[in-house]
Amino acid sequence: MTSRQDLSRPRAVKRQSPCLLASPIEATDDESGRLIPRPSRSTDLNAYCSRAAEFLTAFHRGDFHSGEPTTAAIASVIGLEGICSIDELKSLLAANNSMSRIGDQCAVSWKASDDHLDRRFLHPATTLALVQVDQQTTWPAALSAFDALLGRTRSTRTQGAAELGHLAGLLLDMTAWHFLSLHRPLFCHVARFAPASALPDSVYARRVAKRPLLLETSSDLTADDADRIQAQVIDTALQYNDAGSGGWVIAELKTIANLHKHKARALAKIDWIKSLGTMSGNLRDAGSAAATIFGWVLHMVTVGTPREASPSPATISAYVSAISSELLQELGAHKDPIPCWKLTDIIDAYQRILKCRASNLHAASALNAFHAYLVDSFDMPPLRQALASEVRSVHKANILWDHEADSIRDWLGSGHGEERLSQQVRLAFELAHHLHLRIGELFSLCLRSVRTYDDGQIELEIAPSPKGKSGKSPASRRIRRITSEETAQLLRRWVQRRDLEAALHDDYLFGDPHNGKRVYQYGKTYVMLSRALKAASGDTSISPHALRHGVSFEVEQALIVERHDIDINLLDEIAVETGHRSFQMGWGWYSHLFEQPLRDGIDRSLKNHELNYGVVAKLTGLSREVLRQRVARSPENRNCTLRKILQDSAGALPIPDICAKFNFTDLPESPDVFAKPGISFEKIVAVLGDISANLTLPAIAARNGIGETTIQDIAASALCILSRQYAAQIEWRKLLLEDPLFVLQNLQKLNIRSPFERAEQAKFLSLSRFLAGHVHTDVVTDGLRSWQACADGDYISLDSPNLAEGLIALLHGAGVPLTHLVLRAAPGFVPPMSAIDQVIGRTFHPGLSPAGFSLDLVYLFQKIYNGTPQIEAIVQRRGRPSAYLLVSSCPASGEDAVQNAAVGMAGFHGLMIAAHIFRDTVLQANATDERTRGED
Repeated sequence: MTSRQDLSRPRAVKRQSPCLLASPIEATDDESGRLIPRPSRSTDLNAYCSRAAEFLTAFHRGDFHSGEPTTAAIASVIGLEGICSIDELKSLLAANNSMSRIGDQCAVSWKASDDHLDRRFLHPATTLALVQVDQQTTWPAALSAFDALLGRTRSTRTQGAAELGHLAGLLLDMTAWHFLSLHRPLFCHVARFAPASALPDSVYARRVAKRPLLLETSSDLTADDADRIQAQVIDTALQYNDAGSGGWVIAELKTIANLHKHKARALAKIDWIKSLGTMSGNLRDAGSAAATIFGWVLHMVTVGTPREASPSPATISAYVSAISSELLQELGAHKDPIPCWKLTDIIDAYQRILKCRASNLHAASALNAFHAYLVDSFDMPPLRQALASEVRSVHKANILWDHEADSIRDWLGSGHGEERLSQQVRLAFELAHHLHLRIGELFSLCLRSVRTYDDGQIELEIAPSPKGKSGKSPASRRIRRITSEETAQLLRRWVQRRDLEAALHDDYLFGDPHNGKRVYQYGKTYVMLSRALKAASGDTSISPHALRHGVSFEVEQALIVERHDIDINLLDEIAVETGHRSFQMGWGWYSHLFEQPLRDGIDRSLKNHELNYGVVAKLTGLSREVLRQRVARSPENRNCTLRKILQDSAGALPIPDICAKFNFTDLPESPDVFAKPGISFEKIVAVLGDISANLTLPAIAARNGIGETTIQDIAASALCILSRQYAAQIEWRKLLLEDPLFVLQNLQKLNIRSPFERAEQAKFLSLSRFLAGHVHTDVVTDGLRSWQACADGDYISLDSPNLAEGLIALLHGAGVPLTHLVLRAAPGFVPPMSAIDQVIGRTFHPGLSPAGFSLDLVYLFQKIYNGTPQIEAIVQRRGRPSAYLLVSSCPASGEDAVQNAAVGMAGFHGLMIAAHIFRDTVLQANATDERTRGED
């Protein structure tokens, strides 16, 4: 078993490059955790570099251009592309028929050894050499011929009888040459961490291989299904940190896993999505811990595990069975949801689980898969050392290229989905892409984090993480200036919107208009970003964290390529920009960002080698006389002029533009989960609550994302319903002619308690959810009709028991427990409990009246609830019904029950009014659809 120290901080150790055998370069961890490139012991770098210099001299002299075009192409790739392994060389050469132009650069795409597709920008001379090669070339044979050619020269040593031994020796020589000629910390990391499999994926490369974008789709499985479930999982895992029991979730997941483990992968994936979609409806009540485990299972089904991109159903079943129960116990014991934990706490939990499940062979691998889910979905730091040694850690180049970012901007700017959500996603994308922000830092920004100065400059204070966590390290607290004017304008407009929404200084920047301490549509925002990134990049494993890599790429390129007059540690400066305590994490996880600095470094180094007319003539197809004329007319020296000719010739090659070769139409359509919403029940409740809070009409419209006319219609409907509820107390004829918004905001002047301020009380939560999802059912219809008949001012009158049956049935259907109901009645209206106990168990009949009391109400509760609520005797007062119903926030007793029924039931009336309005809206919309279909 791996110790905690091994997981969190590996010891200093020398490691050989995995992509080179007997490499002349080693990478050593120093005490600070940095990887320092050093020559291997007993290594004569001068001998390596001498042979590499011989090869480069022969290459520029044209010795490798006299034979077949394949020879020139292989020599160009080795000399100009920084190749450090035979496998990488084979992959790049075999992809020469997939070249496309992006801007003024040429890129090549190929399928790497781990089955994902990669892309790399090429040197102009490499482009020229590859274009002249027949696309039907058999590269294994060409490499063998090139290896034989090397054997006939003095450019390389013999490596024994191994296949392509001369070529392998040359690559070792080139590694040493690059190590000495380029920036020392640069090439070592490219050679060690960034082989071909670590280059960025692209939607265009996916098109080359005709591989599907996003998830495989069928009649039963779409990307929308997984997106919708994932959005709900993230919301529950972060926003609803309650103490709900999630044991049923684990039991259900195990049952589903056993049910599907013997099915074929494609069929099991479809069935898994169906089963998880069915479970997700009740996920909110399960708590944060169970939701996180649920999300992990969804991640394995749709994305995969560190070991396999498409794990077998048996593997998923084994992982779920191995650790899910222990995970629930560990996560549930912590006061914060796991996305807010520190890495050391997570490692401690992993160690306890491994100790408990020491006999289970799948526990370590399952925990690796679980942590991969946390890294992808919640911006969790990766483990420095994998829990299962057999799992290979692959560094993938998930960065977003400029043309891909532009496509996402165009899509977000076109206003997909709900207007407020669309604006939020657009600003989140720009901030994450422009600044060095973790996703957790992005959504923990508060309005007070935005600093605006008189000169128009805007700064962001990047401080704690969600839920008050102090941050990954003290370095994560920093101030960043926004230099992009477009991003600054978006941020200014968003802050103005939040001010209009009456947000407070300490509310989240992306806060919910009705609850500033909660991020608005966190799950949908995250999934919408992830969906756009997957569509633009073509990489199914990419996540919003890749935006952080993208901005780091820009900074690293500027720091490494540009010259600095002062002696500073450039990597420490990058660490400050990214919010790292040191750059030890960045070495491994940002290594793929060095391609462009490597390209520039190679170009600078090659300037030391003189080009001749013969080499350039063969690469460009121009005659030597034309080249001499251009050199004579140029104010620059011969070498610079010839390189410029090479560059110009590469740009004139008939290589299709990337957007012309692949018609870019795959950015996601707005799925149902992001579609522009209608007037939902929750929206009506929120609007009525804003009206009761005396907000202005523009503020209410901004907070809820609906038009002012719609708000006026909702207010008018609510006023009509209130007029019937309080018909016996107030003359409404004149008030109905007034502005409905004004009347609702001045109900206190009419001695009416606003029913909308308490509509979101916890005791009405189950009723609110039931009304939102069952407004079209007969239970709700009969309940609303019964409520209108029983509503008497602030009270639910039960003076006429026969009118209350629909209302009591609604409460029962919504899951309001009988123990939370209180029946208050004047003496003589209902019998005392002793009299009721005497007849419990008999056949009830309406009107049965032992001891002179009416048992009609008791009969109703026995009929519907199979029980009797607590009955309290009250003194008959003027203006109150003889009997009325009260919903308590806790099991009713003489001490705990709410004493003021008018206050306690105000929220209930508000929900019923909102349900009336919502029901009328739904019925009207359905009637309109029916008329439309009839006309068609």
